[in-house]
Amino acid sequence: MKFKKLITLASLVGLITFLLPVVSSGNQFIPPLSEHVSEYLDVPLWYLFLIWYGVFVITFLLSLVIGKGRVLQIITSIIVILVSLFGIFVHFSLTQELVGRSALGFGAILYYVCVLINIFAAIMIIKGDKATSEKMN
Repeated sequence: MKFKKLITLASLVGLITFLLPVVSSGNQFIPPLSEHVSEYLDVPLWYLFLIWYGVFVITFLLSLVIGKGRVLQIITSIIVILVSLFGIFVHFSLTQELVGRSALGFGAILYYVCVLINIFAAIMIIKGDKATSEKMN
């Protein structure tokens, strides 16, 4: 259950990061959203916000569902991994051309760390359950 708490905590950090007001220093912003990215893609900033924020909302809600049933744990962990990979894919594909030029900021670093923690914890939930069930048999 410690990995379930890790997913919940990482998701909360991701959610809180996005709820912070934008603090800028030059081109660096706390949320991983940049006006440069929005202008380049010709996409409203709120749309980019919903994509990144939605990944953490879904992951957080799924972390609350991870229960004691082995099947439920495996299914929710796989969904957490897929949603996290989707979030990273979207982040890379939207900002691939601008990395290094737009200075996405500290929020992007927190975003990657939180997503990687979620993926790691979900994998450990799946592996930990396999080791536990093998010991029982």
